[in-house]
Amino acid sequence: MARVLVVDDDPMARRFTMGCLEAQGYDLQDAEPTCLFRILSILHEAPPDLLITDLVMPDSWIREVLMNPGARAQICSMTYPSRSI
Repeated sequence: MARVLVVDDDPMARRFTMGCLEAQGYDLQDAEPTCLFRILSILHEAPPDLLITDLVMPDSWIREVLMNPGARAQICSMTYPSRSI
């Protein structure tokens, strides 16, 4: 099954997304956007097939990921109000 990395600054949104994907049998990892080193380590050591992230976050970590030549993953962005979960 595909490996998926979920990055979101909202723990509830991250858990919800992980729960939905886990039910479908995906191999999952998650990280908070403040853990740039962890995100880049995952992307370099065991690149996921897909990175799902909320692009509307206070930090600009996604630019670091996109500009890093060794970090390869398909990126899917999700944005929804946390209170809707």
